[in-house]
Amino acid sequence: MPAPSLPPPRHRASASRVDQVTGVKLTARVILFLALATVVVFAAFNSTLVTIDALFGGVTLPLGVALVSFFALGSLAGALGLYLAVVLRLKRDLRRTRGSGS
Repeated sequence: MPAPSLPPPRHRASASRVDQVTGVKLTARVILFLALATVVVFAAFNSTLVTIDALFGGVTLPLGVALVSFFALGSLAGALGLYLAVVLRLKRDLRRTRGSGS
């Protein structure tokens, strides 16, 4: 009786590729930590209170907190705009391509 055939071994990523990905992740974490530290120092040095008046009322915050908060809100709005403009258009194009390719 012949021996059962084994599936071919899976291709594994080379050690250098794994080291490269690990290095990229470490670099990204260091950059993120430095950015976070910069924001904390910025907020600490800009502790003057400012009042922000809006339609629903006013709020008093330290200047650093207000600037960082509005920067974060603007970044989220930009990411949402990018998603709506690019990703949804690409998904629609993919659906059309799959639908007409049959």
